[in-house]
Amino acid sequence: MKTVAVFTAVLILWGLAIAQDKPAPAPDPPSQAAPSGESPACKAGDGVKPPRIILAPAPKLTEEEKKKDNDKRVTVVSLIVSTEGKPKDIKVTKSLGPDLDKKAIEAVNTWKFDPAAKDCKPVAVQISVEVTFALY
Repeated sequence: MKTVAVFTAVLILWGLAIAQDKPAPAPDPPSQAAPSGESPACKAGDGVKPPRIILAPAPKLTEEEKKKDNDKRVTVVSLIVSTEGKPKDIKVTKSLGPDLDKKAIEAVNTWKFDPAAKDCKPVAVQISVEVTFALY
């Protein structure tokens, strides 16, 4: 039997107030500012179709990292999926240490999404994703 690295991504939706013409209610903690030039991120539900991952390359691990142990390791990152389906403002919310966190951020930064939508129009949305490093 041969040892191989396995990658898993889990999309966890959470968010802020819906971008709209009237003033939005105060966001729930943690508050997140929208990237410059964009409307605030939406909250899933309330007629918002969540984003869908369409491309999610796995983090790249060195041979040394693959040999460290056989435990499943998970880091969690929060990000805003833009109206173009691109990840923005990626931050680690559950750390595995600087090296693996950096690899998780680099991987998520290459992901592509079908953006969230409200009333058939793309909207930015705040989400969290689990990036799992499983070494078998």
